Amino acid sequence: MEKKKKIFILAISIAFLVVAGTLGSYGVSTFKKTKALEQADALVSMEKYKDGIIIYENMLSKKYNKAVADKRDLAIELMESKENYKEAMELFDAGEYQKSIRFFSRISKNDKKRYGETTKTLKGIEENIFQEIRDEFEVGNQDDAIDRLNNYIKAVPTSVEAKNLKDELKFSIKEAKKNQEMKMEEAKKRAEEEEQLNEIACTAYNVEDTYQTIIAKNANLRVAPKLDADVITTIPEGSECYVMETKVENSERFWCKVQCYDSYGESRTGWVSYNTMNYKY
Repeated sequence: MEKKKKIFILAISIAFLVVAGTLGSYGVSTFKKTKALEQADALVSMEKYKDGIIIYENMLSKKYNKAVADKRDLAIELMESKENYKEAMELFDAGEYQKSIRFFSRISKNDKKRYGETTKTLKGIEENIFQEIRDEFEVGNQDDAIDRLNNYIKAVPTSVEAKNLKDELKFSIKEAKKNQEMKMEEAKKRAEEEEQLNEIACTAYNVEDTYQTIIAKNANLRVAPKLDADVITTIPEGSECYVMETKVENSERFWCKVQCYDSYGESRTGWVSYNTMNYKY
């Protein structure tokens, strides 16, 4: 009985030592992982991204952990953001504003140290570039202005202001084209009217000192060469009139001062529209 008791105690002791050893080993491993993670986090906070990423990668190679993977991905994102900011500022300082935009637009929102300043800088660059584009557009270099704006949109596809400016310029081009077409149409109309006016003036000149026949059913003989002038009498169709002088009103009408006879055979003098006469000379 005493022997069994000793064996039992020995077994318990061995089991305790095994468990203690296992827990101790797990504890050491956990402690090492915690220290490694803290070290990597500290390196990243100091912007020593490459060193921190190496530690994260080493931890993941032993056992995948999503939290560690997320930290690694963020560190890579911040490292790239820092590099893009450096490149952007070098181009900006060199006056290469258009080129710097491409790199400024790649700054990560998670990069708290640089994102806010980048947004302000980018806005200032954008305003300057847009003003230059507008100036270029207004002086007549429309194609160059549009090309420059398209290049900006390629560099910063998320820029709402750039897209609004493009719509604004497209509308201006459309309106300018519309106005140009209207001016051309008006010029054409004026040219046609001028041609008609010249033709009617020539006709009026040739009618003077000729006899013309009334072809209207009744032609109003007026006291003056205008439609609202008082009517002296009406001249019957077929009456022959001697044209003493003419006066052009517009491209569609000219007046003739005539001497003729009314339906009672009395001699009358007044103005009658040439539209009521034929033309023979």
